[in-house]
Amino acid sequence: MYKKIHHPHESPLSIHDANGKKKRNPNEITVNQHVIPQAHLREWSREDGLLNVFDKKKNSWITPAVKDAFSVQRLWDQWTEQTFLGTNERNYQNQAALIKKLKPIENNEHISAYFFMLCIRAYVAGRERPDYTSAMEVFSKVSNQRELEEVELKNVGSTVHLSCLGEGNSQNSARETVKLAMNMMFIRGVQKFKGVVWTPIAMSGVDAVLPDSLINIDKQGLAILPVTPKIVLIGSRENSAAPSVNYLTSSSINEKLMDSSVRQYVVLRRNLS
Repeated sequence: MYKKIHHPHESPLSIHDANGKKKRNPNEITVNQHVIPQAHLREWSREDGLLNVFDKKKNSWITPAVKDAFSVQRLWDQWTEQTFLGTNERNYQNQAALIKKLKPIENNEHISAYFFMLCIRAYVAGRERPDYTSAMEVFSKVSNQRELEEVELKNVGSTVHLSCLGEGNSQNSARETVKLAMNMMFIRGVQKFKGVVWTPIAMSGVDAVLPDSLINIDKQGLAILPVTPKIVLIGSRENSAAPSVNYLTSSSINEKLMDSSVRQYVVLRRNLS
């Protein structure tokens, strides 16, 4: 659903080995980047591994594989994909594993960070790729694709990140711009969700849907995160003006989740029950 928003992505480096055989993406740069992590999507997958996705705009169903669903192509850099988002996902999955075993949540901050990061991913994915020349660029050296990927890989394991201007049609600056935007939004989100406590709610009579975006949930001052079709987390603070856990029924939770979706949402079964 994001391909029409972003013009074609930059393909990773291709080289020829000693025998003259072409090798694509030797640095194993991640191209297919998920707005909703695959581990989260799998909770809604069918026995055949596909997803039931309803498209509100077309009023029709599609059944993509998990690996192809809700993804963008090389919108952010490898450090963001592997380290920033990877750590965020692993932290959440550790808490989700406890929740699914009916054990107490050990770290509410990790759940808050994941919820807000889902909002950030949806936000940047819904905007155009920032692939245009900046008036602020003052680089004296232009790097080729091989050099740029070497820098990108070095940044994955480094606390100090290098940034270079690419030659020709390189989208390196665009990926750097997205990375910086995601970092700044995340820092604000950490403060915004400080002190939020998450409570698991068992869905009754209806399965939870998984929307393509939780931004509208956040804008309403709510914190609702579907963990599985059967479990939803509600975030709240003491003395909060947001609806209480007891006030939100399974049906009202689902209505808010479906309303929050921009275009698509995932269901376990097409009858939603």
